[in-house]
Amino acid sequence: MANRLPNRSERFRGKIMEMVKQGQKTLKAASLELGMSYRQAKRVWKAETMH
Repeated sequence: MANRLPNRSERFRGKIMEMVKQGQKTLKAASLELGMSYRQAKRVWKAETMH
């Protein structure tokens, strides 16, 4: 896969997940802000933390 820059929504999601990582925001609050279910946010969180 070729390297590419993240688009605006991916950057926003990354910023929100970074806030979760730092303890500034809960995963539930992040899911609401990102407009996704808590379950989907858990999947995204798992993918983000695997890097």
